[in-house]
Amino acid sequence: MSPNKRLVVGQGQISGYISIFLAALALLGILCFHYPEKLTTPEFREIYTKNSMEILMLAGVIGCFFFHY
Repeated sequence: MSPNKRLVVGQGQISGYISIFLAALALLGILCFHYPEKLTTPEFREIYTKNSMEILMLAGVIGCFFFHY
């Protein structure tokens, strides 16, 4: 893709970028679950719960698959 070319609706590039972005967010979320002491702050750990973050990550993965196809 040349630097001056715009994204065109209907070619699948926009949904592909959204899919990659959601997949990267899900991967970062999994890393935050495995290493919460290093990747999160105590203030945020008090706000969100494990169940709410699992639902949010599942929604991101489903959205990733939705935008992929």
